[in-house]
Amino acid sequence: MENLNENTIEVLAIERFQRLGYEYIYAPNSAPDGNMPERDSFADVLLINRLNDAVKRINPTIAQPVLDEAI
Repeated sequence: MENLNENTIEVLAIERFQRLGYEYIYAPNSAPDGNMPERDSFADVLLINRLNDAVKRINPTIAQPVLDEAI
């Protein structure tokens, strides 16, 4: 039996979320100094571009100013 540790639980969670249709992003890649940065600093908790895209996708008939206010 595999050892139950933080890494094992993390891998299991990632696999389950991927099966549910979520996209996995390796965190160091999206870091400010990563090869595909999605934030300006480590203090940025939200990935604003991803949030904006998701809000638009979920609410395609809502005007952008309203979506901006919601975000």
